[in-house]
Amino acid sequence: MGDTSFWYAEHDTFTTSPYTITAASDGFVFSGIKNYQGGDLLKLNFGFKIRYELQADRVPPSPIGKWRSSPHVNISGSLIGSSQDSPGWGDDWCKCWMNRRQTAYQLVFAPPGADPRRKIDERVESQNIFFSEDAPFTSEWHGPGFQPMPELILAHPLPAQSIWVELELRFDIQLEGYANLWIRPEQRFVVSADQWPALPL
Repeated sequence: MGDTSFWYAEHDTFTTSPYTITAASDGFVFSGIKNYQGGDLLKLNFGFKIRYELQADRVPPSPIGKWRSSPHVNISGSLIGSSQDSPGWGDDWCKCWMNRRQTAYQLVFAPPGADPRRKIDERVESQNIFFSEDAPFTSEWHGPGFQPMPELILAHPLPAQSIWVELELRFDIQLEGYANLWIRPEQRFVVSADQWPALPL
């Protein structure tokens, strides 16, 4: 049978200025400092999507036709969020969520313009990093290192076709009033993702 891992295929990255991303040998390196002063709600984000493929001839046997997909990422570095009293703008918000998604699908014939993906399963998890609607507020969040992604059970995929998985990790930010969100500049904020095996049930 050989290697039963989901193999890396391709990736997309996305950032909202002033945040940036660089692909390095040890993962995706994010940087940026946002100091905001304004009465309107400002929305920013940074993250990536990575697609992996498990070809049909590498899918391990399963007596019940189900497999477990349990990927993870590694996150190092830290984020700093803060807000201060603003002069008459009302809300002083500093909010940040870490959103994680795993989607498993197969590619099937579809007419032009239609989605060719036949979804097998999908799960999304969201975690509050900062959630302040007041001031003064200052907090630091440290990357946990090992970070599980949502786990999927892949039930009865189409035979003789590859199983694809897309992983998305996204940090969504909201700032209002006098508010800041920094990727700590004296550290490297690095996120890496490894290949993982399909585990028969």
